Amino acid sequence: MYREELNMNRELVRAVVWDYDGTLVDSLPRHYAALKVIFGRAGAKIPPLKTMCQWWYMPAGERFQALGVHTPEREIWPLYDRLLGDRMYQIFLGVREALSGLRRRNIPSFVITAAPYPDHVQDCLAKHSLLSLISDLYCDRENKVKDLADVADRLEIEKRHVMFVGDMISDIADGRTAGVRTIGFDGGYGGRQVLLGAGAEDIIDTPTEIFRLIDLLD
Repeated sequence: MYREELNMNRELVRAVVWDYDGTLVDSLPRHYAALKVIFGRAGAKIPPLKTMCQWWYMPAGERFQALGVHTPEREIWPLYDRLLGDRMYQIFLGVREALSGLRRRNIPSFVITAAPYPDHVQDCLAKHSLLSLISDLYCDRENKVKDLADVADRLEIEKRHVMFVGDMISDIADGRTAGVRTIGFDGGYGGRQVLLGAGAEDIIDTPTEIFRLIDLLD
């Protein structure tokens, strides 16, 4: 059961910025399959898929060692990269409906991702017929604060009129630092309490729930 009201003033949402991995695309199953190979080679037991989001919240340098994988990271990441393959991920149910609905309301959508492969991201979005619904795409962004501010500047709106949706603690931190409305995306992988604890103003489980939040501010 969601909270009936957001902890924010009633302000119009004039742009929505989406994280990519784990928010628009359901990339975790592909990552999990790659990790199973890496854990198996190291003789370590991988946690169940439904709890893996907790693993992602750990600092990058601690993730593998925390679960008994002591292979040097310089050996892990190239293998991990190969195992991920073409990165043609499935999208979450409701993504197209959410982006289309925002366009009908004249609310532009932007995508910001830490993924350093813009061609893969664009190809995946194009495969799902989403590129035409996105105003712009920011790739290879470890710190998203500057890009969130850039969206507000480009549209000549105040930051409080921008809503950012992400699935990681770092997304919540960047959104709060940038001064935008910051919403956590669970997607069914058990991140609700972690994201609320990190400071998310609310949580959605499906992309179309964004309209519930927007309507509260309308």
